[in-house]
Amino acid sequence: MKTLLRSSGNSSLAADALRDLIIVVVGILAALWLESWWQDRQDRAEELVILKGLRTEFVMNRAQLVDKMSAWNESAVATEHAHRLMGGPITEELTTEAREVFVIVDRMQFYDPTQGQLTSVMSSGKLGLVRNADLRARIADWPALVADLDIERSLAFYEITEGLRSVLNRHTSTWADSQFEFRAEALLADRDVDNHLGDWHQNLLRMTNEAELILAATDEIIELIDAELPHQSKE
Repeated sequence: MKTLLRSSGNSSLAADALRDLIIVVVGILAALWLESWWQDRQDRAEELVILKGLRTEFVMNRAQLVDKMSAWNESAVATEHAHRLMGGPITEELTTEAREVFVIVDRMQFYDPTQGQLTSVMSSGKLGLVRNADLRARIADWPALVADLDIERSLAFYEITEGLRSVLNRHTSTWADSQFEFRAEALLADRDVDNHLGDWHQNLLRMTNEAELILAATDEIIELIDAELPHQSKE
């Protein structure tokens, strides 16, 4: 009888210990889950702030790129037309096209996107807060596309543009605007001008092709960001 009672007491102690252990483990797991839930909530809130800022920047840069591409296309059309007419008779059409090209050369602008928000996110390591792996990768790759276009501009276009401008200035720097039609013959018969026009046109096309890649990547990023943002956050 004593043996049975003693055994019963040991079982009760073991059950109590097991119950206490379960309570402690459940409490620890609950605390860890709560901490994780709270951290996820904070990370998600910060992610939304980051995405909203990036969206604003990408939309602004997209608008600038579209504007620049429009100017490049306009320049390419005018340059190609003038290039085709070079060496022919000096007509009003040719002098009009040539004048348009020369004005475009003087006003040429390049794509210089704002990357303050993007640079801040990437340098701080907070890009890791973006949960969508595809979006994260596309954002990380975007600056390299812009750098490629910048290299194209720096190594080729600037040199070609300056070369064309130099040749043009050789003919036109001392002209009054009213004299253009009367003194254009030498300029429009100049083989250097013709060659530079051809090079300039080809590089404009290369820049436009590069810009198309950037535009497509930008549109994909904006679309992916929109999928992550609540509707009201896109405004």
